[in-house]
Amino acid sequence: MQGLLQGAMNFGCAIMSLPNGRIVEVYGGKRMLGVMLACASVMSLLSPVAARMSIWVLIGLRVLQGVCLVGVLPALNTVIVAWFPPEERAKFFAIILTGLNVGTVTSMVLAGWLCELEWLGGWPAPFYVVGAAGLLWSVLWHALIYQTPEKGKFPWAKFLRSPLVWVQTATCMGDVFSLYIILTMVPTYLTNIQHFDLRNAGIVAALPYLLSCPVSVCWGLLVGYLTVSRVLTKRRIKQLSTVVGFYVPTLCMVGICLAGCSKDVVVVLLILSVCANSCNFAGIFTTYQDLSPTFCATFMGFTGMFSSITGMVGPVVTGLMINDSQTLGAWRNVFITSAVIYFASCTLYLAVTPMRQQQWDSPTPPTPCPRPCMFPSPDPAPVRKSQEC
Repeated sequence: MQGLLQGAMNFGCAIMSLPNGRIVEVYGGKRMLGVMLACASVMSLLSPVAARMSIWVLIGLRVLQGVCLVGVLPALNTVIVAWFPPEERAKFFAIILTGLNVGTVTSMVLAGWLCELEWLGGWPAPFYVVGAAGLLWSVLWHALIYQTPEKGKFPWAKFLRSPLVWVQTATCMGDVFSLYIILTMVPTYLTNIQHFDLRNAGIVAALPYLLSCPVSVCWGLLVGYLTVSRVLTKRRIKQLSTVVGFYVPTLCMVGICLAGCSKDVVVVLLILSVCANSCNFAGIFTTYQDLSPTFCATFMGFTGMFSSITGMVGPVVTGLMINDSQTLGAWRNVFITSAVIYFASCTLYLAVTPMRQQQWDSPTPPTPCPRPCMFPSPDPAPVRKSQEC
């Protein structure tokens, strides 16, 4: 039942990832991002009530949260395409997505602290605090961010026949599969195998995400500099980010298998794995904008649909491998599986490295100024058509 509850949100993500991507493009990234976060925040506030009613009510609420939250990244994609020029998107996308890790660390640490207090009943307090913060953020988002909705007819037939779409989808599925194993199952591994107490296990599990925040920002600034100064091409930067984001975690997973019960080595490798994986923000996550700046939200929703399925499968496969036998050998199988999937996904991506805007992505919205234009250029004079052929 615990595994079902943990995977419930991914089920909601899987069924609505693609529709949400298209909805975002039709109604606008700014508008839908705020609405989705507000709805998910309300469901967070209702979670303690649902838990007291029935476990199935809580599972249903988690599914609905997944339905809302899966559209956030596609919506963010459209906002970035609208406001940043192509040469700056990788830098700012990496910096902005650092907020994912900041939120993960903050919620992990805050939840443990709030649960120990009697304020708001103890364990319900994290749901109330996070929900209230999300509602406040949604209000500020709607009040301060300028809306630029994008509309257009989506070329489904050409999209589904594009090999690069499926390469990107397979790569993201591999990344999410291994990443969710680390995110959801590592606290159990630290508690049962490395013998951390429950509180310290939560802190150690959150530590990699905390340290990955400055890594992600610095990496974004670095690739931005390399792009502007033309030290490396955009293709090389994307390949470098993907190599660091996939192959380094692959080596870390193998290292954890070899480390055995050496706590310090295992913790260092977990930190290195998550920090390196954050470099993907400037790698595979920018592919949507390169291949399809017009329909990047639908594209990301499409890959997110399949990735959410692997996010559900990852913890289930881990449970089958362990099979209630919390042994070092069983967990080695889990980490080796993650390493193989990381390696295969990265190798597939590097063999192709999708870069060019696809022919089916048309028309392309104009790239706005990265900052307000005080003196816009006048409209060009009309060109007279020649009478001759």
